[in-house]
Amino acid sequence: MNDLPTGWKKIQLGEVIELKYGKSLPAKTRDGDGFPVYGSNGVVGKHSTPLVSTGGLVVGRKGSFGEVHISDTPFSPIDTTYFVDDIPSGSIKYWYYQLKSFH
Repeated sequence: MNDLPTGWKKIQLGEVIELKYGKSLPAKTRDGDGFPVYGSNGVVGKHSTPLVSTGGLVVGRKGSFGEVHISDTPFSPIDTTYFVDDIPSGSIKYWYYQLKSFH
C-alpha cells in the first residue's frame, strides 16, 4: 500500500527546500520601522534592514516549534526560527501548507 504512483520517487524535504537558521536581532536593537521581524510565534517587531531581501517562509524552531508563517515582503527571522527564502517550483502557499502538514 506504500507504493508511489508510476514516475514518482520518494525524497527528503531537504532535497527540495533548505531550512536556514534565523539570526539574533535583540528587541533593544530593532528600530521599529520597516520590515517585519519574525519569531517562532509570528511577527515580534519591525526593523529597517531585513535579513532576507525577498518574501519567504518562517518556521518556529524554539518555543512554538513547527509553527509556519508566510512573509510576502522582505523580513528578518530571529534565531528561534528557520526560514526558507528560495521557494522551489510551486507557490509559496503550497509550501506553507506542506510545512504545516508535518508533525
